[in-house]
Amino acid sequence: MIIPQRPISGQKKPKGWDAQLWDWIKSMTIFGDGKTIFVKKMGDGITLSAKPFTSQESVNNPGGGSAVSSVPAKIVSGTSPYTVDVYANGYDQAATSTRATAEVLMLNYAATLTAGTKVLALLAKTNVTGGEDVV
Repeated sequence: MIIPQRPISGQKKPKGWDAQLWDWIKSMTIFGDGKTIFVKKMGDGITLSAKPFTSQESVNNPGGGSAVSSVPAKIVSGTSPYTVDVYANGYDQAATSTRATAEVLMLNYAATLTAGTKVLALLAKTNVTGGEDVV
């Protein structure tokens, strides 16, 4: 997405500038798919939520035929890769998996996530040294 250049004071707006501005603003709007990721817009912010797994087996066997692959998780420690606890039944329930490893993509270079930060994790079982599960 190209960020539209600010028009120079006293000169005409470039042709198509209004449409570019509209497209740029709309590109920053958060949307869910309405099936697995939900967005609730409130006056003081936006809440993202995910449809939880339907069974404990789905959490213990990622990719085992479950239609939902994203789950609520909470950062425990580290920097990317982070250690997370997975809350497939929601944050108000006990963790369904603890000490999983999570790679965080698209985080600013200098940014870090603190312990307790809630995230949505995509489950994928991968083989890494030590046989850990990576979220």
